[in-house]
This record gives sequence, structure tokens and C-alpha cells, in this order.
Amino acid sequence: MESITHTLIGLALAKAGLEKKTALAVPALVIGANLPDMEILWQLGRGSYLDSHRGVSHTPIGVVGLSVCLAGALWLYHRLKHPGSGQPPAIIPLWGVSLAGTMTHPVFDFLNDYGVRLLLPFSQAKYYGDLLSILDPWIWLILGCALALLTRSMRGIAAWATLGLFGLLIVVLGWSPVTALFWIAAAALLLGVGRVLLNRGWNPARAALLTLVLYLGALAAARQVVVTNALAVGPELVSGRLKKIDVIPGRPQSLLLWTVVLQAPDRYYIADAGLQDWRRHPPELKVVQKNLDNPYFRASLADRDMSALARFARFPAVTVEPAPEGTAVFLRDLRYSRDRSQGFGAVRVIVPAAIGISR
Repeated sequence: MESITHTLIGLALAKAGLEKKTALAVPALVIGANLPDMEILWQLGRGSYLDSHRGVSHTPIGVVGLSVCLAGALWLYHRLKHPGSGQPPAIIPLWGVSLAGTMTHPVFDFLNDYGVRLLLPFSQAKYYGDLLSILDPWIWLILGCALALLTRSMRGIAAWATLGLFGLLIVVLGWSPVTALFWIAAAALLLGVGRVLLNRGWNPARAALLTLVLYLGALAAARQVVVTNALAVGPELVSGRLKKIDVIPGRPQSLLLWTVVLQAPDRYYIADAGLQDWRRHPPELKVVQKNLDNPYFRASLADRDMSALARFARFPAVTVEPAPEGTAVFLRDLRYSRDRSQGFGAVRVIVPAAIGISR
């Protein structure tokens, strides 16, 4: 579903005026906005998805290289399709819009809590913007409403309506019916305001991009409030030394915007938090043991999926319990898995009883 967000960003840039810069600007922007994720195709069967995703193609080196390849491919496509139609698109403007589209991909990937390794292949360090969830339906709404208003064909209107219903379904299932009501009200407001702007000669796509910037700014300001509260009060809420404080986007099911992770040497203190005064109303903290030095966990790292998640996890927590076949080791990344159900961000491995473990 990330591809929907990236596609909407590419289309919005095109309709905001970049489509007039050169021929083939629209495909350059839309393809470019999705191009870094093409790494998945040539990495299939060559290791773990968690290791390979958001690799070199998401770095400045990768963005420049991919944009050059995209511009060259589109230029060649135009020459082959229209061999006698005169001059092909000028390569520099075509590369410029290709670069703009491709660059949006790692920028928006950086803004969420998944992480981007910007310095590959020189460093594996991950950088997190921590403003957005991997899936943010409000971005769909802001950009989709503007682009729908610029659509004239019935087929195009039907396509946008279908995307809107799909987005509404995602909000209902991932968030709540109450959130869905706010989403519908926001859609009606954006469509109404956008129609007024369009009738007055304004470009709804430009207005949507400005709204998106304001939305990101509001999220950054709200997050800073939570960070300030956590820094001021957090050390009083944990036992022992506080190593680090992280504030990441909240879970979809929570009505609160943020999740705060207070990290001690051997445990995490986790809470969903809003903009409340922590002095008067501190959030309810859940304590989760790290348990990363457990010998059964170390033995389980021989499993490919377990070792991949151990490298990927930002907040790894291990649970060990007896199982009929040996010892069950459950690793979860607390960004995506709070309980012990298996799924994305969680792996369960059985360490056979025949393997001797010295405690």
C-alpha cells in the first residue's frame, strides 16, 4: 500500500505544474516515485526481505542512478515510438523531473518509523523521521481529493471513487468506525474547498501539496510536545538508568497520536500518549523485558528469519517458554507487535531439546 502513497505524490507533483516542464513528465514522476522499490524484484530469493528492503536504491547514490536510468529509458522510448516526429524530449529537463519524482520516495520513507539506511553501502545505520505510520490514510485523502477534482472522464472519476472507498475500508478496519466518520467529513470538506479553489482558477494539486506540508508540520509540532514531556518526566517513571527515549507514530487502533518508548538497559517502558500534561496525567506504562542475553535466543539466531528480524528490530523483545518439541523462542519488534501473536514484526522459533544450552 506504500505504492499508493508514492503514486499520489508523483501525480500531485505532475498536476501542480511539473507536467508542463517536458514531454513524458507524468510517467517520469509517477514511475520515479515508485522506482526505488523495484529493488524487490532483483532481490527475490536472495535473502530476507527485512535485510534487503530499503537498500541502496533508497540512498542519494541510488536516487541519482535510478533517475538517470529512468530519464534515459523514457527518452529512448520516445525515440522508438515516434521515430519521425522531430526532436525527442530534452534530456536535462526529463532527468530533472525524473530526479524530483525518484527523490520523493526515500524522503517519505524517511518520515515514517520503518527507517532508511541513507549511507549504504558505507554504513548500515538507520535513520527514522518518526512522523508517519507506514500507511497514512490522511495523505491519501489530502492528495486524492485534489487529484479527483482535476479528473474529467467518467472512468477516471470512477477510479478515484473506488480508491476512496478502499481508503475508507482501510480506516474502518485499521482504525475504527469513529475515525472513519472523521475521514468522511474531512473528505467532504476537502472536496468542497477544492471545488471552490478550482472555480476561482486555483490549482487544487498545489493547494493539496501545501496542505500536506502543513499537515507534516502539525505532526512535527505535536510530536515535539510529547518529546518534551517525555524528556522532562520520563526519568521519574522508570526504575534504574534511562538510556534513551523514542517517540514514534501511535498504533492505528489507539486514539492517541504517539507511542513513547522509554528504554532502560534491560527493559522497555511503553505507553500510548497524546498531548496531555505528563506531570498531572502521566501515561500508563507497560514494562517489557528485553531478554536479549537469553541463551535460547542466541541459539535461535541460527534460523534465517529470526536472525533477520534481530537485525531489523528497533525495539527487540524476547520471550522464552517450554514447548513439546523443545523451547519456543518468540522475538517481536515492539514497533509492530505488542502481544505474542505472530505476524509482521514477530517470529517464533523452536530450539530443539537435543541442543544443549548452558545457562
